[in-house]
Amino acid sequence: MSRCRCHRDNDSGCLWTIVIFLLLLLIVRGGDRKHEAPRCRRSTDGGAPMSTGKPLPLAEARKCADLFRAHFVGMADRWIVAGSIRREKAEVGDIEHVVIPRFGEVVPPGGMFPERGNVLWNHLDQLVSIGGAFTKAVYGEGESFRWGERYRGVMFGGMKHEVFVADANNLGAILTIRTGPADLSRELVTALRSRGYYHMHEGYVRSLGDGAIRPCPTEEAFFELCGIPVVPPERRRPLFTARAS
Repeated sequence: MSRCRCHRDNDSGCLWTIVIFLLLLLIVRGGDRKHEAPRCRRSTDGGAPMSTGKPLPLAEARKCADLFRAHFVGMADRWIVAGSIRREKAEVGDIEHVVIPRFGEVVPPGGMFPERGNVLWNHLDQLVSIGGAFTKAVYGEGESFRWGERYRGVMFGGMKHEVFVADANNLGAILTIRTGPADLSRELVTALRSRGYYHMHEGYVRSLGDGAIRPCPTEEAFFELCGIPVVPPERRRPLFTARAS
């Protein structure tokens, strides 16, 4: 085994070797830190933030949503933060994103050859495979994941982020349902059925007669199909509660 012999004639060479080694170490560690989770939630013991299930103040939740979105710049044609943030609730539990993703040539994690696919999903798969800031969210006692082509749940910064993909034909429907609140969403789906339509799990509104898709590119289009005037997100609440008050 060879050794670096630091005699007087090569002291400078040994020092440069050490300097280069330290620089390479800093570069590697710096790359790892890019994927460390930001502290959307402050930890009480000085360690990494954990999902406590406790809501986050609106301003902090918005920052966490922006940090999450920043990892996917250029990978979506539309990106709207929905749920409690869009309704401007004082406290936020989970963060919901409604996205029209871009498609292109991607190399899946562990793959060798490019294929056409969802650029955003592919990048998220890579971030999860690296570990650190992004991990799959766990649901229920069975510890299952929600990691499909239409919807994924991911932990980031101590918050659960749920990402729903849409397209031009169902963006309005998905955005309305994912903005909530949940009771209003259920009432809107009931109103759809009373008018001869139904809302499928993939987000499209279809006719009860022939199953044809009724395009809902905007929330206004979805509310119109429900036969209900559109309501601004910050004023949304269950219809029966609103009528009683």
